[in-house]
Amino acid sequence: SPVQSVRLKFSAFGTYGGTGLSRMSVFLNNNLIDLNLACKIKLGCQIPSGAFSINNGCLVDSVSGADWGISGFIYLEANSFGLSSIASIGVAVSEPTASGTIFELDSCNFSQCITTSIIAPAPDKVNIYPNPITNELTVNTGTYEPSEIILYDITSRKVLQQTFTNTTTLNTEQLANGMYLYEVRNKNGVIKNGKVIKE
Repeated sequence: SPVQSVRLKFSAFGTYGGTGLSRMSVFLNNNLIDLNLACKIKLGCQIPSGAFSINNGCLVDSVSGADWGISGFIYLEANSFGLSSIASIGVAVSEPTASGTIFELDSCNFSQCITTSIIAPAPDKVNIYPNPITNELTVNTGTYEPSEIILYDITSRKVLQQTFTNTTTLNTEQLANGMYLYEVRNKNGVIKNGKVIKE
């Protein structure tokens, strides 16, 4: 049923491993919207290495970065776009050197509107290396609280999971070559996510 607002969650968006412009367009009620009118766009978990901005109403990453794609939220309110309600939402993404962005509607009818801006997270202490990987992936959180890393293939199937404190090294030798998504979690939720490439 129609709602007044939605929070669109995305992950693995951005340009990496080459050149080209990654662009995300959002549609409400089958009409392209200008993301300059969004309540808020929040980039989450890992520090962006690209150059994220709003260009021609779209979220754009114009510089290849080592973050291997970024996660975040786009907060949208119907009245900001001259709509009485939101009945449908759609997304179109162009990523010339990436393999896809994952989307979900995280919540509806929030009340968190502020002036539109792209909010990047503060630097974190979580290190994941190397990237690309071959036989091992090392994770260091910089803290001594219990944490967990989960590795997913591009179909969102969980392929590796490890609970650890401070640092751990995963054996990735058995994984097929390709792109994998990761999440690092602690008791507060996801503290870092992104992509790694197995070569």
